Amino acid sequence: MLRPPEIRHRAGDSPFGTGILAACNIKMGDLVMSERPLLVVPTAPPLAEEQSFQFEAISLVPICIMQPAACTAFFKLHNMHTEDGSGPIFGRIRTNCIQVPLKSEDGTRTGVNFVYSAIFNEILYINHSCIPNVVHRFSVASFSGEVLAIRDIKKDEELFMAYCDISMPAVECWARLEQYSFQCTCPACSTPTLEGDECVSTRVPNKE
Repeated sequence: MLRPPEIRHRAGDSPFGTGILAACNIKMGDLVMSERPLLVVPTAPPLAEEQSFQFEAISLVPICIMQPAACTAFFKLHNMHTEDGSGPIFGRIRTNCIQVPLKSEDGTRTGVNFVYSAIFNEILYINHSCIPNVVHRFSVASFSGEVLAIRDIKKDEELFMAYCDISMPAVECWARLEQYSFQCTCPACSTPTLEGDECVSTRVPNKE
C-alpha cells in the first residue's frame, strides 16, 4: 500500500462536526492519505424493509470474520438509519459507505456487478463538497483507498471530496446525497440561479 512520505492529514473540528484537515501544505497531485477498508460489500439498490433485513443478515457474515479491532471500529461508526429497518450493520454501511468501482489493473471489470461500497475508518471523515479539493480512488492492487489532492491545499485547510458524481444534473446529485441525511450548502449548490437539470460542476464559482 502506498503511503505519503509524511503525515499530511489530521482530524479536527469542522463546521459540519468532525472533518479531516491538512497537516501541512499539500501540492496538487500529492497522495494525502491511504487506508485499507474495514469492509467492502456489493452496493445495494434502494430496498424495502424486508429486503433490508435480508441484506443485514448477509452482511453479518463478513462482520463475523473481521479482526476484533476492525469490528470494534466498525460498530463505533455513526448509524443514522435506525428507524427504517436497516439494522445496525446495514445502517452503518448506508451511513458511511463510499462507492468504489472495483476494476482490475488493466481496466476490465472484476465482475458483472462491479460497484461496491467500502467503509473506511478515517477517510469517511472527509466531508462532502461539490467543489472538492481531494479525490478518492481505490487501488485493487493494494486493496486500499487513496486520497489525492486535485489542487494545492494550505496547512489547516479542510479536505473535501464529492460524495456523488458532480457531472450529473444537480437534482440527481442532491438525490444521491439524501442517503447521508444532509443537504449540500457548498457555494455551487447555494448559487441562486442553479437549475435542477443543470450540472453542479458548471456552477463552481470562479476563484480568480
